[in-house]
Amino acid sequence: MKLIKIVGFLSALLILFAGCESDNTESVAQLPQTMIDGTGVLQISYPDGWLATPEQGRINIANNQDVLANNGSDLVEGQIWGTVFFMGQTDLDRYELTTAATPREVLDGFIDSSTVDVDINARDEYTFGSYDAIVSRGRVDRNGIFAGAIYTVIKVNDGFILFIFSTLPDETEQFYAQVRQISTTLVYTPPTDE
Repeated sequence: MKLIKIVGFLSALLILFAGCESDNTESVAQLPQTMIDGTGVLQISYPDGWLATPEQGRINIANNQDVLANNGSDLVEGQIWGTVFFMGQTDLDRYELTTAATPREVLDGFIDSSTVDVDINARDEYTFGSYDAIVSRGRVDRNGIFAGAIYTVIKVNDGFILFIFSTLPDETEQFYAQVRQISTTLVYTPPTDE
């Protein structure tokens, strides 16, 4: 009788924990596409159905061809557009910051110097690999035209990588986890001086 109870208990635990297993390959399967910027410095992965275009030191990314072509203007429901770029010391000078700044300081400097009103309602600091990062979400007011905003700042050895995404104002939550996941696929290769 004692053996039956033990086997029953172990079976119940097995069933309970079987539902708690995680598949670490899931995130890789969700982001199967890769893009490298025109200089070979930035590389990101992104979901199937999304599109990206490389430029010198920048990658533009969207989930719709028209949105990608018009750089995120005229977004409609379910659309998102973003750009990923490097900020070195020359860029940081305008915020009176150095490469020793934190991602939060760079994010605050970027928002404070913006020519549009930015209202950030959530910030999450995190680390992936050897990178420190912050991701935020909120709303942007461009002279009465509102948009959702998701900003990510990642510290790299000689500067920062910024991910700036735009959505409809009520869709930042819908895309937040995906944008954060895309940011964690960053591969940064410092440029070489020739």
